[in-house]
Amino acid sequence: MCRADDPVVDASSWVAMARRLAADGALPEAVAAYERAVRSFDRPGRDAGGSTGPAVRVRLFGAFELRIDGVPVGSAGLRPQHHALLQALCVHAGRAVPDTRLGEWFWPDAEPGRVRHRVAVGVSALRSMLTAAGGPSLIRDRDGYRLVLAHDGTDVRRFDQLAADARGGRREGRTERLEAAFAAYGGTLLPGAGEAAWVVEERDRVRARASWVAAELADAFARAGRPRDVVRVTRTALRWDRCQDRLWRRLVAALTDLAEPAAAAAARREYTAMLDDLGVVAWPAAGRRLHSA
Repeated sequence: MCRADDPVVDASSWVAMARRLAADGALPEAVAAYERAVRSFDRPGRDAGGSTGPAVRVRLFGAFELRIDGVPVGSAGLRPQHHALLQALCVHAGRAVPDTRLGEWFWPDAEPGRVRHRVAVGVSALRSMLTAAGGPSLIRDRDGYRLVLAHDGTDVRRFDQLAADARGGRREGRTERLEAAFAAYGGTLLPGAGEAAWVVEERDRVRARASWVAAELADAFARAGRPRDVVRVTRTALRWDRCQDRLWRRLVAALTDLAEPAAAAAARREYTAMLDDLGVVAWPAAGRRLHSA
């Protein structure tokens, strides 16, 4: 079997390896293999290895983790607000976040004259921690602060790049590009942050993009006559967001194609319950749309 450090492997081999890794639960390695498959379409016949990438990696899907040169960076010495400030700057890495926005997020009750001071104190604490760990940089940018990371320094930015590549790339290899983006989405963005204002909008944006990727991938598998893969993708994506009509219809159709009436009926009931919760069209009308499609 090929390995992630093999110098030259064709796209189909990378995809096959990625699927095996994903099935074994090795999602980071699966994402890396999918990325190699995508690069092999972009640069056929060339080394798919490329550079090793930046030393700084930030995990935002599912939990927060900052690694520098592969070593986790602890933030136990930070105040809770400063730890949340670090997460917010990582979520918006590469973009300047204005002082006023940071103040609204973390010090909403502070007097206007004190907000900028509190932001500066928090940034100073983060700079000290990051400098001691070897990076990344946190710089002043216009009227705010920007965390400087490589273009793929966070898992969210890697996912965004892969999703954009799938949307705008050539038709050749599009299914593999969609698979790479699908595998790169690691679930809810910082669920531990709850409904904090600094994370909700970005969380919803990324989840919506992941649902689009899943629906496009399910459609591609359906066209290719691969209902098992349709079921795999749609069931996974509906755990992210159960209010996706397009995914439910694809799931029911795939289970019907597989001659699994009990499973199809169960999915249909779940779909109907979701529609009832939303107060929208009941299953019979949705079923007619599906049948006509």
